Amino acid sequence: MKINMRSDFLLALVVVAGMCLTLRADPYLVAVSEADYAQPGWKKVCDTLLAKHADAKLLTYPGSVTNALQGLQKADPRAVAFVATPQNCGKQFVREIHLVMRAIDPDVYTDAPWGILTGLTPEEACTRAAYATPLVVTNTLANTAIPLENLLAGEWYDELQQSLHVSKQRGGGIVRDTQAEKDPAGPLARKINSNTVDLIVGSGHATERDWQIGYRYAAGSFCCDNNQLHALTYSEIKQIPILSTNPKIYLPCGNCLMGHVNGTQAMALAWMRDANVLQMAGYTVPTWFGYAGWGILDYLLEMPGRYTFAEAFMASQLALDYLLLKKPSRGLQFDQTVVAFYGDPLWEARMASVLSGYEQTLTKTKDGYTLTVKPLRGETSFKLLSYNGSERGNRPIIAFLPERLKNPRVAEGSELNPIVTSRFILLPLPTEMKASYTVRIEREVLKF
Repeated sequence: MKINMRSDFLLALVVVAGMCLTLRADPYLVAVSEADYAQPGWKKVCDTLLAKHADAKLLTYPGSVTNALQGLQKADPRAVAFVATPQNCGKQFVREIHLVMRAIDPDVYTDAPWGILTGLTPEEACTRAAYATPLVVTNTLANTAIPLENLLAGEWYDELQQSLHVSKQRGGGIVRDTQAEKDPAGPLARKINSNTVDLIVGSGHATERDWQIGYRYAAGSFCCDNNQLHALTYSEIKQIPILSTNPKIYLPCGNCLMGHVNGTQAMALAWMRDANVLQMAGYTVPTWFGYAGWGILDYLLEMPGRYTFAEAFMASQLALDYLLLKKPSRGLQFDQTVVAFYGDPLWEARMASVLSGYEQTLTKTKDGYTLTVKPLRGETSFKLLSYNGSERGNRPIIAFLPERLKNPRVAEGSELNPIVTSRFILLPLPTEMKASYTVRIEREVLKF
């Protein structure tokens, strides 16, 4: 295992008003196996990420990604990009990433945002790795119910009720059509090819090779044949190639296996290439429980603009880790290591900002941070607008800290039972309605 620094890893000692603060330049880490790094094309993917992020460092490791743990602990990174060929990033690879990313420090929580950079070819992966322009999602497409009230524009076809289509145009109201197309495959494909969709949300039956649009009724599908993504209509048996070029994100939260890259014919790779998906999160196994996947919607769509896609994925993982401590179950254990995240974890893709049920503000103080939460919808402030899916709702409030705090302590708000680590504040949903809730934390003060 070897860590190569692009720049010096600096430690600065600052004395402010009688207290000593240790400030660390936590790096962005590009982790890759020695075997994959030895391939010139995949080395170029790493070089692209290293050039994109000024504080980036390279970590190479032999064999399994579990062998990267010591390097991860030494670097204590603010984010990690795992570069891998499509032959080497199957479900075991994803599982091992989850394990090492929870083992960087002694607590049980995921320790930093992470993502996998892969593709059908290293050239494609390079293009996605180099992309830096932030994405603001203004138009969402789904085959399952999503909270359009929270979105600027979007539409969804119902996977359960045939011919149900619900839509919202920008500046308009929600329109419900019960006489829409019986087979949504064609309309979904044409919408994606229009280059107007920024986020695709998927549910229903799926494998690594296809996505079946209808769950309770016969409909078309999306398939990958000969490395080409296309829609296949049910009645006409007509193929519609997917050729979309606008940058987008993809959340098949209710699909089995869509996040499993088990070779070059995997749907995930085709979505990346043919639909220009720059980030996606999906299951690497059949979806049984659903907490980790569907929970991303809670943080991404129910709190639009608050989190990036990568942060929403991490928040869902932190919520799962927290619940496993409080109320362990076989379902939570199943979901803990089976959802993959693809793409640069620090590329910023977030929903257009819309007021959600509660407001949360993180304010820097002289010796720490204050988290303030204000309910905006009365008794329903902490309720979701849509509970469609599996294991939805009751996710804790999570605020990511902009810096690492050494041994932070709760100075105010302990009665709210917050969890505080060096990286985030986690606040269980309040059970008593108040005008606002405050948690103040202080960093460790070193006395001489």
